[in-house]
Amino acid sequence: MENMRFTYTEANLLPDEHEINLQYKQFLEKFGEEGNLIVIGFKDSTFFTPKTIKLWENFINDIKKDKAVELTLSI
Repeated sequence: MENMRFTYTEANLLPDEHEINLQYKQFLEKFGEEGNLIVIGFKDSTFFTPKTIKLWENFINDIKKDKAVELTLSI
């Protein structure tokens, strides 16, 4: 037990020079690090339709209702 260490960050399983890690480093350089930040991204060719935009807006509005949420940023 004396050599056991704990961390409260997620493990990075990708090599340092992996494209995703490099993109993440660029993101941190631009926006800084925030421990309580959640980023949701997706790729959907049907996103920019009235029905899907309305579903997205409803989703964001539900998130905004939570007292723990300080800010949402969306299209």
